[in-house]
Amino acid sequence: MKTRTKRILLTVLGVVLLSYVIYHTVGAAYTKYTTQEAVKVTVSDVINAQAYAIRDEQTIASDQTGVMVYSVSNGTKVAKGATVVEYYNSDSDVALKKQIEQLEEKIDRLEEINSQSTIYVADLDLLASQIKENLYTQLDNIDDNNFKNASTYDNNVLYYLCQNQLATGRVDNYNDVIEDYKQELNTLQDQLSDSKAQITSDYSGYFVNTTDGYENVFDYENAQSLTAQDFDKIGEPQKGNSDIGKIITAQEWYLYTVVSSDDALGLAEGGRVTVRLPLSTASEVEFEVKKVNIDYTEKKAAILFATSTMNEELSTLRSAEIQIVVDTYTGLHVPSEAVRIVDEQKGVYVMVGDIVKFRKMEILYTTEDYVIADITNKDGYLKIYDEVIIKGKGLNE
Repeated sequence: MKTRTKRILLTVLGVVLLSYVIYHTVGAAYTKYTTQEAVKVTVSDVINAQAYAIRDEQTIASDQTGVMVYSVSNGTKVAKGATVVEYYNSDSDVALKKQIEQLEEKIDRLEEINSQSTIYVADLDLLASQIKENLYTQLDNIDDNNFKNASTYDNNVLYYLCQNQLATGRVDNYNDVIEDYKQELNTLQDQLSDSKAQITSDYSGYFVNTTDGYENVFDYENAQSLTAQDFDKIGEPQKGNSDIGKIITAQEWYLYTVVSSDDALGLAEGGRVTVRLPLSTASEVEFEVKKVNIDYTEKKAAILFATSTMNEELSTLRSAEIQIVVDTYTGLHVPSEAVRIVDEQKGVYVMVGDIVKFRKMEILYTTEDYVIADITNKDGYLKIYDEVIIKGKGLNE
């Protein structure tokens, strides 16, 4: 009886001991850590603000009647006395004029190809990529219902296709095609009635075919004296009924905005910043910080940015939500919850095989959700692609 009891006790003790060993062995082997690779990223410290464009603008007025056609595109630089608008008697005359312009461009492009002495077969890959790029861009514009832009790629595709024909020896030249186009051009020109009126510019500068009424609201000459209070007092637009366009006469133009006085401390006059705009062709433009007028009572500051960059979209920009890029940081992205302090040194725990190690960090930029750590070759510091432990047992603050 005693032997049996002793055997039972030894068996129970053995099971308990085995369970203890298994628990701690398996538990250690399967301790779960949530990790994330330290990857290289670039982030920007930005200030979000509302801004107005201020330019030296002279409006163009007209009381002519008929079908109006603009002779130049927005953002195009014109000389004083240049024709900017023409009036025709009918829509058919306007369509005929458009045909003539397209035909003239085709002739110019083909004559340019003819003048090239040699087109090498080695250029075929480049030509093929240019044909594809223009075709794909044209198709993208068609998908976006931007048919006006899509039509502008017709002659580009024709140009590169003709170059390909010459390079592969399919044709020797385009003399016959040019001659046929010229005969067609003469026929169209004979059918076109002369424009009934032309409007010329009294100024040299950049042409814009619209007005928004703010041309007379902002005083370009006194823009540098604008304050934060003035921003709230911007008047209503005053658009003239006969306005058909305007000329931007000064090369330099401004963005006028208001930020907090704290944010303004990082914007020194004479410094340069990148401003992100909600535009497709000019999403980022470099500006000079022209003037900073701080109102410490209101804890606000009026900022005037200046640039001479101009294109079609910028010429029509007036009011927009902008992002002022104060600084840009490139480093390793680390979630904030992974950061620990060991011996007064900030860093993270990383997995190296099955071993947990502490890696130091030199933090460049901090947000609520993540930090950006400097990329360094120093021993003991976080490296790119290290497996950073975000959560796990035994990690203390």
